[in-house]
Amino acid sequence: MELVDRYPDIQVVYPVHLNPNVQKMVKMHLAGKERIILLDPLEYLPFIQLINRSYLVLTDSGGLQEEVPALGKPVLVMRETTGTPRGH
Repeated sequence: MELVDRYPDIQVVYPVHLNPNVQKMVKMHLAGKERIILLDPLEYLPFIQLINRSYLVLTDSGGLQEEVPALGKPVLVMRETTGTPRGH
């Protein structure tokens, strides 16, 4: 992961989706990498605690796109489109 390579003072914590295809790809590219911690999916409250301890959240989830800023944390959505409708 470029961020970990570029910035030696960061650590990435990644709760990995249980989908076997996702698990396979994530483990192939990130397992065993220094300062990258792969976790099983978390229950809601431990997940919120993890977000609260984070500096930045990277996600492909439209739901987190909306929830994370409510916790006062910046979020970077890692997809071009989202299924979350935007009201105007």
